[in-house]
Amino acid sequence: MKKKIVAFASILLALSMVGCSGNNTKKIEEIDNAALFDGISEEALINGDDFNTVFGTAMDSVNSADNVTISAENKVTLGEGESAENTDYKTEVKIVKDGDTSTGSSVMDNKYNDEESKITAYYDGKKLYFTTNDGDKIGEEMTFEDFMSVVNTYSLSVFPDCIDKSACIEGKNGVKEYYMSYNPVALENQMKTNLEASGQGIADGESMTVNYSNLYAKVAEDGTLMNYIYVLDASYANDSGAQPYKYITSVDCTNRGKTKVDAVTDTDSYMTTDEYTQLLQERMAAEQTTESGADGATDTEEATAEEQPADTTAAQ
Repeated sequence: MKKKIVAFASILLALSMVGCSGNNTKKIEEIDNAALFDGISEEALINGDDFNTVFGTAMDSVNSADNVTISAENKVTLGEGESAENTDYKTEVKIVKDGDTSTGSSVMDNKYNDEESKITAYYDGKKLYFTTNDGDKIGEEMTFEDFMSVVNTYSLSVFPDCIDKSACIEGKNGVKEYYMSYNPVALENQMKTNLEASGQGIADGESMTVNYSNLYAKVAEDGTLMNYIYVLDASYANDSGAQPYKYITSVDCTNRGKTKVDAVTDTDSYMTTDEYTQLLQERMAAEQTTESGADGATDTEEATAEEQPADTTAAQ
């Protein structure tokens, strides 16, 4: 990632580490189903490459949109019961392009078990102004492409070679609903390949077994994406044993042509990235001083106690 977006990207990374649209709840339950295609007729089946082309075009319509609001939610659950780890990451991105000027704003909420964090951001065409969960305000120069690279939590690529089945059902006003299911074994192999290509790989003793993985997309008559839902149900195993793993992404694209970005007006109150870096260093130094002082006080108390006579009554 480019150096000029390090500050913003670093905060996003920290947010994701401490860490569905309500209108889609019923549809998510339908897609989160190993037997998804049991309720879809043979006549509706289409070629996997055709599904890939339609979905890819629909995703491109979002990334190239001049005016749109994108609401995305990514939910991850590892384990079950009270010991389960739950992450719920919600992002709303507003994009408005006027001629050669591209502006945007975003709100990113993250919840990891009982911990919550929030970041807000506004891009004015030349500079990004963002506020951290601690209330710190930072301004950073960057391109619109750089801004989108760190707030884009909604894009999804399809692996056509892994597709088992896909279908298309046409509704009213030319709207089409697309369904796709991956072959579990093929997807497992693809995931391993992707990890190795990223330089991570799978640690010894770890494995991911896919139970099922489905994708649903609703596409308007002109080919633009209205919303999609992706579900991955799997089992993650390591040396400690196996536990269930669930990943659900729900994305809605709304307010095309009606979106207005959430601009900030008090831009003079925002620190530069250098000033923010210095502030963080000062905070760290203050914490270390406080900790050292506490340790020193403890050591002094212990030394004083050792120097006292064993029989304080006799000393008096």
